[in-house]
Amino acid sequence: MRIAFCFIVVAISGAFSYGIDSNPFSDEFIDYINSQQTTWTAGRNFDKNTPVSHVRKLLGAVKSPVPRSVTNVVLHSEDTPIPESFDSRENWPDCNIIRVIKDQSSCGSCWGCRAYSLAPCEHHTTGSIPACPKDVSLTPRCNKQCDKKSSLSYQSDKSYGQKPYYVSNQEKQIQLEILKNGPVEAAFHVYTDFYAYKRGVYQNYFGQYEGGHAVRILGWGVEKGTPYWLVANSWNEDWGDKGLFKIIRGRNECEIEDDIVAGLPKL
Repeated sequence: MRIAFCFIVVAISGAFSYGIDSNPFSDEFIDYINSQQTTWTAGRNFDKNTPVSHVRKLLGAVKSPVPRSVTNVVLHSEDTPIPESFDSRENWPDCNIIRVIKDQSSCGSCWGCRAYSLAPCEHHTTGSIPACPKDVSLTPRCNKQCDKKSSLSYQSDKSYGQKPYYVSNQEKQIQLEILKNGPVEAAFHVYTDFYAYKRGVYQNYFGQYEGGHAVRILGWGVEKGTPYWLVANSWNEDWGDKGLFKIIRGRNECEIEDDIVAGLPKL
């Protein structure tokens, strides 16, 4: 961990000593990342004039202050073979919700599992939906009623969870959970270079800590020899790789393997 920290510090100081613009939406910032021949490619997701504070408001995940105990971490038998790659969307093709890339609008509630009541908005440089409001939206209240236009009743349309739990931070345990029960929720640390992700296997190269973010891990694979997690973001499909990103797997990059949560529905 200390070695990784030192590497980031050197990278930051090296970039700034050469006069690289620290604005993650600038051409200089994007070009500098791409010049380093990392495992991922940077590009323009946000307009050059976007205030960093606007995007930072989308980071609303806070790690639990309560340490995990043995009693609330589910462990799977490791007898099951792990395939080299796995994608929940392909394994459960009839479960359309797995394919959905959500849009949390201008709200920091990246962790809500309910459907967002805020209208999607255009954070990015391309797209046809309305622009996001300048001010951050408050997390919507959990109203116990269906939308006015819905023909369903709240009581009949409710889904129930059977068991929420933490997943071990061991790579194989996370894979076994996804193999058996589908996508998991993960909280990770966001650094400024993440804003510019376009494709490839992300790993933090340089930039300051911006905040915590909650995302869904859909599966895993290997790209050009680099193992990765396949992850769905919630900034609509115009961000990154059609709303998805890959992040290096097996070394707790940005602490993404530290805080994995899953649950079982009551069927």
